[in-house]
Amino acid sequence: MLLSLLLSCNDYGINQKLSAEPIIAPDFIDFGHLKSGEESGLRQIIFSNGGELPLEVDHIEIHGQRFDVDLEGFTVEAGSWHALDLTYTPITYEFNEGYLDVYL
Repeated sequence: MLLSLLLSCNDYGINQKLSAEPIIAPDFIDFGHLKSGEESGLRQIIFSNGGELPLEVDHIEIHGQRFDVDLEGFTVEAGSWHALDLTYTPITYEFNEGYLDVYL
């Protein structure tokens, strides 16, 4: 009788798989108008973990000139977050864009 009650409850998953769930925001950053050669912009990218296991970020690659970010990996515990500083330093007044590749 007890076995049949446990099997009928969906709250207890026998084969439940736990995982990390990466949430990265924002997905777009605008540094606005900066004086070339005089100013730099700093923004943060937030890595959140909505899963049950730690989120392992192996490393980060940045594509685009004049952008700087810490490329080392880090761990985000379940239910926690990590802030990553992104710096942009313009040299000319031309439009610049870049993107990040995040390797888990």
